[in-house]
Amino acid sequence: MRFLPGLIAAAASALLACSPAERSDEPAGLPAAPSLLADGQARYTRGEFDSATAAFTAAIDAARGTGDRQSEGRALTWRGLAAWRSGRYADARRDGEAGLAIKQETGDGQELFRSWNGLGLLAWNEGRLLDATALFDSATAAALNPEDLGKAAGNRGLVQVDLGDFAAAHIGFSAMLASGRSSGDARVQGNALTNLAMLDVRVGRPESALPQLAEARRVYLTIDFPGGEQVALAQLATAYQSLGRLPEAFAVIDTAVILARRLNQPQDVAANLEVQAQLHRDVGEERRALTLYDEAQAINLSLGLTVEQGSNFRNQAEILRGLGQGSSAVRTANRALQLHRSAGASFEELLDALLLSEIAADEADTVTARRYLASARELATSLDVRTARVAVALATARIEARNGEPNRVLAVLMAAWPDLTSGGYDAEWQGWDLRAGAEMQLDRLTDAATSAQNAVTAIERVRGGLSSGTQRTGFLARRAGAYARLVEVLLRLNRAGQAFEVADAMRGRALLDHLGGPEPALGRIEAVQEQLSRLEAQGSQTADAVWHDAKRQLEDALARARNDARRVAAQGAAGSGDVLLGRAPAGAGLVRSTLATDEAMLVYFVTHERSYVFVLRRDGLHALDLRAPAEELTARVRLARDMVGRREGGQADQVLEALHELILAPVRDAGLLTGMRRLVLVPHGVLAYLPFAALREPVTGRYLAEDYATSILPSAAALPALAGRPAPGRIRIAGEGFAPSPTDLPATRAEMEAFQQAVPGAALRIGAAATEAEARRAFERAGIVHIASHGKMNLINPLYSLVNLAPGQSGEGGDDGALEVHELLHMRIGSRLVYLSGCETGLGQTWGTWYRAGEDYATLGQALLFAGAGAVVATLWRIDDQAAAVLAERFYQHYRSMPPRDALTQAQRDLIANPRFSNPYYWAGHTLIGGAVAGRAGPG
Repeated sequence: MRFLPGLIAAAASALLACSPAERSDEPAGLPAAPSLLADGQARYTRGEFDSATAAFTAAIDAARGTGDRQSEGRALTWRGLAAWRSGRYADARRDGEAGLAIKQETGDGQELFRSWNGLGLLAWNEGRLLDATALFDSATAAALNPEDLGKAAGNRGLVQVDLGDFAAAHIGFSAMLASGRSSGDARVQGNALTNLAMLDVRVGRPESALPQLAEARRVYLTIDFPGGEQVALAQLATAYQSLGRLPEAFAVIDTAVILARRLNQPQDVAANLEVQAQLHRDVGEERRALTLYDEAQAINLSLGLTVEQGSNFRNQAEILRGLGQGSSAVRTANRALQLHRSAGASFEELLDALLLSEIAADEADTVTARRYLASARELATSLDVRTARVAVALATARIEARNGEPNRVLAVLMAAWPDLTSGGYDAEWQGWDLRAGAEMQLDRLTDAATSAQNAVTAIERVRGGLSSGTQRTGFLARRAGAYARLVEVLLRLNRAGQAFEVADAMRGRALLDHLGGPEPALGRIEAVQEQLSRLEAQGSQTADAVWHDAKRQLEDALARARNDARRVAAQGAAGSGDVLLGRAPAGAGLVRSTLATDEAMLVYFVTHERSYVFVLRRDGLHALDLRAPAEELTARVRLARDMVGRREGGQADQVLEALHELILAPVRDAGLLTGMRRLVLVPHGVLAYLPFAALREPVTGRYLAEDYATSILPSAAALPALAGRPAPGRIRIAGEGFAPSPTDLPATRAEMEAFQQAVPGAALRIGAAATEAEARRAFERAGIVHIASHGKMNLINPLYSLVNLAPGQSGEGGDDGALEVHELLHMRIGSRLVYLSGCETGLGQTWGTWYRAGEDYATLGQALLFAGAGAVVATLWRIDDQAAAVLAERFYQHYRSMPPRDALTQAQRDLIANPRFSNPYYWAGHTLIGGAVAGRAGPG
């Protein structure tokens, strides 16, 4: 499929007009060949290409047996068309040319049009654009009626699209539509409408495509033509994508893929997979996109689709560029350029040139960048369509911005501004964002603030409609720079309060997006996506029919789940849970009023280029520029976790000290920690994976836990939300403890005993008695719930992260022993403290994995907080069994007289003082989520 990646995607592949199947009106007793030919035509019309091929082959054999050359020529042409539709292009060309030769020999003038037309479509599919033009010219010359003239004009329009002559293509498609309407040929009408819609998307008028596609689908429905329906759906997906209606785009392209597979139309399968891949790229799911591109490219290569191969290479090059693999990106983009240039595909060549210009700019190769830009600009002038002008303008503005030329950036944008703001959300937000950056460089800060806000508003219009949490997070992560720019310009305008609210709202989005509330359709989407990802991870190169069948079933289920998600009603008024997830903001004044006099809140905001920390105290709000880009923080945090999160890792003093100086020392040096004893930390990005308690002050050699009691919140707005929560209802049981795996985790028995001693009257459930059903009941009736067990993080779908319990007798829903995050979101938890003593119960990824953009959330712990828990003790990595028991025992001893945050900090200090457990591995992985305002001490 020929489409525009990154900026505004558009598809230009369709099931296009061959003349409809002929029906025989001959009386009974027809010769065998014509009868078989009529049967094959009927099967072809229904999309039964394999059985049609068999009928045409039988017709050819019968015709040869009786010397019926005319029937032989016609049957060869039809068998060639069936081969074309099945993606067997070599067979299609052989049969088509043989049929044409026989028709010319026998003077079968009535059938010459069909031969030239079919061979023209084949040449267009194969990227032989000049050959296709000549063949459609021959079809026009052979046409015997206005209907055939319209079909030839419409099919010639396809070639003109690839050649960049969009005006001529529009004339051809319009002629095709008029022909279909005058003759009453519903299939031709539908195909022409679909092609006109494709052209509207391509030239930047996606809103005009919608009514045409709706009409095309109505027409296809009247003749029961699923082949046309799937093409119209694919075009509809590209229109929705261009308009920023991504949930609808996902839903319709899923259905189009399923239809194309069922109809055994490999080229359409590849085309639809490429649209799917582009959508996944648009929401930051590059891994899934690469898998889909690879699957589509295998089809393109097998069919010899030159233009499509080039487009796929360019898409892959863009992803490689984003991964920092510049050399590979250049090689792959050049392959795309060569293929498109050889085929004469002007629009695709323009996009290749723009990508190569930006890659050259990345490498500071100004000469090469400008050379490719000039080439693209020349092509855009000849094409003279909005999408080409927008693509060139945005690429030019980005390159000028890298070169530090703000005036040139603004000049380029202003010249293209009517195009940038006349449709297509992606162009709009990029235009505003580039404009804001240039205005900041020119110190036009008020203008920059307006532009930056407009960019964020354009992004939010689209993001709010996405149904999948993973997609919302990825979508936002790819556009985080626009939010960072707004924060930066607000800070430069001394509007720290506004900047704080923007940063905190964005910080809360990651958890909001991944947890998303208790909508069943969302859970189904995440579950099916996980299964599909696992299946695709096995690879499709050597996959058998069973693999493909399983994949198709999952894709079908995914389409149904997404359709269900589209019916979800708009969210109601925000409650405290919404605030905890970042859906409802809270002003800095309200947050500050909730802090104690000896308490400071540190709200971090990490961007690609730099990072900030907002420090809130009762006496004011301060914003500090940490001057640490995300890449540097990621490297340092990864190293710190690698060293601290292993028992055998040894001391990590140097790296912990370096991180302390990077993210805490500026706050200390500004005097903002003076008089503070407690810190509320709101991490962002990779900092969510950092054991803050282990950060080490270089001069004193003291860990942060030795000087401050710390707790974690998902957003600053969560603090007043927690403070405003009503007290839990009457607690019937002081506490309940669960240890479902005493054999695997022998120290959990001692942990349970320590818990019972610290919480008089607590009930213990060990082994088979520690069922999921009992834990659910405990969350409603017990003041404290302590679970000492394994936790398991789902690296693909956090909604399915879980803590292990014992299965009940039924082993069915709600009592299968796997208490998952999405189940917690349905619950009403009354416990003021939940203690999860296990592994990875407070983090979205394990310490040894890579960090996905936007995944700054702690799934199990924060889900419990959202569901009503007052405070949650959770863990960041696999905790040593013995150390966990000792720390739990010390925690409960202190909890008798201290609030949970202070109790956990004092327990950590106890382990630091114990030579056996002084290594941060043993104590730094425990963290308190929430609880900052839960001043109630003790279990009573």
